[in-house]
Amino acid sequence: MKIKVFSFNIRMDNTNDGINYFPHRTDRIKELIDRENPDLIGFQETREMARKWLSENLKEYTLLGCGRLKGFKGEGVTLAYKRDKFDLFSYNTEWLSTEPAVPESTYGGDQSPCPRVLQYATLIPRDGTEPFAFFNVHLDHIGKDAKKFGSMQTLQRILAQPYRFILTGDFNALPDDGAITLIKNCKSRKITDISEGLGGSFHDWGKREDFTKIDYIFTDFEKYENVHLVRDEHPNGVYYTDHYIVSAEIEI
Repeated sequence: MKIKVFSFNIRMDNTNDGINYFPHRTDRIKELIDRENPDLIGFQETREMARKWLSENLKEYTLLGCGRLKGFKGEGVTLAYKRDKFDLFSYNTEWLSTEPAVPESTYGGDQSPCPRVLQYATLIPRDGTEPFAFFNVHLDHIGKDAKKFGSMQTLQRILAQPYRFILTGDFNALPDDGAITLIKNCKSRKITDISEGLGGSFHDWGKREDFTKIDYIFTDFEKYENVHLVRDEHPNGVYYTDHYIVSAEIEI
């Protein structure tokens, strides 16, 4: 079974983005998802406005996710999967911290004030293919130690479960950063950064010429193809988001 996967930082709703404020981008996002028709999407930076819009407009998908603050409000990450292709076996949300079950908890130290969450689900393909795990994460944007700890916690959860996996995420880390090499150099499983070599993904509404690669798809499935960044013609200055979306087709 071949599935299409997106890692999609949708950019939080922020009125300071002007023409690219989230409500101005929704028509383009809907057109993109309808056209590209991914089977799995790992969204980052979803707030209440985006989660509500996604649930109302992505009718073919089941959406899993909550905010990272107390009361499960605020920004978080969201998993989306095609409900006609997969059944849900299990699902977890945990905070990247020494107390992963405590909402709004952090590692402290050099971490920014922002809590960070990891979400993962075990999905059962309806065609009889073996179950697999789908992980989605957004690491801290400031703390070098916090990024590495978050990456380590994510890797520990991957290794603690028995299934093959797909991991999407905005790691806020360059390819040679310890948060990335920790996963790629794992000794327990052969894990591949299938987005390696794609070039930069964060373009900041087209303001950056030296695009920064911080968005990734990792997996231990061996067969994959058509890995690329979804380019954006941004008509009238309106982008899908301030990152290029990472897209891949994976044989599971």
